[in-house]
Amino acid sequence: MASRLLRTRRRDTAQTDTPYWQQRGWRLSAGFLALTVVIGALALSVRGVGGTTLASGDLGEAKPVLRSAVTGAAAGDGGGRRDGCRTDDRDVRPPSAAPSDINWQRIAGMKVPASPSAGPLLVSGPVWWCFARTPLGAVMAAHVVQAAIAGPGWRSVADHQLVDNSGRAFLAAQMSRMSGREVSESPLEFAGFKVLAFTSSRASVDLLLRGTSQRQLINVTVDLEWSDGDWKVVPRNNGSVSAQGSVISDARGFVMWKV
Repeated sequence: MASRLLRTRRRDTAQTDTPYWQQRGWRLSAGFLALTVVIGALALSVRGVGGTTLASGDLGEAKPVLRSAVTGAAAGDGGGRRDGCRTDDRDVRPPSAAPSDINWQRIAGMKVPASPSAGPLLVSGPVWWCFARTPLGAVMAAHVVQAAIAGPGWRSVADHQLVDNSGRAFLAAQMSRMSGREVSESPLEFAGFKVLAFTSSRASVDLLLRGTSQRQLINVTVDLEWSDGDWKVVPRNNGSVSAQGSVISDARGFVMWKV
């Protein structure tokens, strides 16, 4: 009996220490195949291990994604903003409905929402940036980074849009060792979101994803931190850019995208 308990504990410990996309239970779930494209194992869809790289701390030439909705007194510095990035950061209420100014952009084979009021407002190579320091701005950043980290410019995305911690280092090391693969259309689409927590320096967001074939709903949690004048995703210790996902059957409580 004692030996059986010891083996069970060892298995549990191994499961905890192993990146979730390699855990047997998660591999057997309905959402695993889809999730490997955008969460943690995003590297499986990366084309080339080098990718487009921007120097650390230098975003280079920025091009507008959308015409900013910010005018006059509404424009603030957003807290240490980079040149050219101005957003309206006054509305700190969690959104109860999808914003009406959404334009869908394609990033690394996935359709991603963009808003002239919440961001991303600027793009520098593979880095889509300049988000409002609001709950909706954090929501938009969570969507963008989940998709962009799967693209060929993942190194720059990691450098500029992931918080510098052991998880980021682990992710970079894992992706650098992988052989290059072509970026393809994602089998997932963003379906909705929910703001779990928000302050001016930190946010936590649930993203709802839908499988484009089996139509299963998958919920993942993304933590963000305000750093260097923009939202950055906080990687987990296992290199994932979100918490372990779960397949759900009920979307109640989520703000749904109209696509």
